[in-house]
Amino acid sequence: MSDHRLVAYIICWTGWEERSRDLAAALVEHVGRLVVVYSNRAGTIEDGAGHWMQVPDDYFYGRKFESSLLDFDGDIMLHVQADAVTEDWGALVARCRERFATRPDLAIWSPEVDYTPLPVWLTSLADLGDDLRLVTSTDSVVWALSAEICDWLRPLDLALDHYGWGIDIGVAIHAHALAREVVIDHSVFVDHPKSRAYDSENAYRLELEFLEAALTPAEQRLKVVLDSGMATRRELVALEENTRTIRRAARALRAGPRAVSSTLRRLRGGATPAEPN
Repeated sequence: MSDHRLVAYIICWTGWEERSRDLAAALVEHVGRLVVVYSNRAGTIEDGAGHWMQVPDDYFYGRKFESSLLDFDGDIMLHVQADAVTEDWGALVARCRERFATRPDLAIWSPEVDYTPLPVWLTSLADLGDDLRLVTSTDSVVWALSAEICDWLRPLDLALDHYGWGIDIGVAIHAHALAREVVIDHSVFVDHPKSRAYDSENAYRLELEFLEAALTPAEQRLKVVLDSGMATRRELVALEENTRTIRRAARALRAGPRAVSSTLRRLRGGATPAEPN
C-alpha cells in the first residue's frame, strides 16, 4: 500500500502568506497534490506552489478544514497550519506515508507537537514500539487522516464549529470506536507557537456542541471513559507537584532561615521576603 495518494493542505491566514509560500515550496514535491486554503483581510489574491484556494476572511479553522474536506480526493489527508515548523518537511511526509503504508488500521497520525493542550503524558494509551504511541487523540497543528475518517467527517456541519475546537477529539473518538489506530509519532517533532487570537470560552462552547452533534451515544460513552482516564492523570500530576513542593519546603526548614527564604521566593515567584536578623 505504498502508493497511497497523499493530499496536503496548508491553512493560511492574514500575515502568514509568505510563510505559507515557503511551506508550500517545501512540501509540493513530496505530496500527490498540494492546496493552500487561505484568507486575508484585504481580500487580495495570493499564489505560490500548488493550488491556492481563497475563502472568506471570517473562515477560521473549522470552515477552512471543511473546505479541505470538500476538496479532498486522496487516500491520506495531511493538514498543516502555516505557523508550524519542522526541520525537514520532506522527511515528515515520507514518515507519514510509511506509517500509513505499513499499518492498515491507522486512522490518524501526528508528529509530536509542542505547546499542545493534549500532551503525550496526558493522552498516552500504549507504547506501540518503533517510536509510535497509541493516544486518546492528537493535536491538529500537523496531522494526517485516512480517507475513511474524512468520509465520516464530510457530511458533518463544521460551520457550526467555527474555530475548529474538538474536531481532533471527535475524529479520534470515532476512530477508536472503529478499532482504528490514533498515534503520535515520536520520530518527528513539530514546533508551534503558543498563541491564540480569539475567545477560548466561545471556542470551547462550540466544541461541546459539535461533539454532541457528531458522536453517537456509544461514542459519547467512550469519550467519557477516555476523559476520565485523562482527568485521573491530571490529578496524579498535580499530586506529584504538590508532593515535590512539600519536600522542598521541608528540606528548606531543615537547612535554616536563608534556605527557607530562597524556597519561598521560588514558590511565590516574587521578591525575597525580609530575612530575620
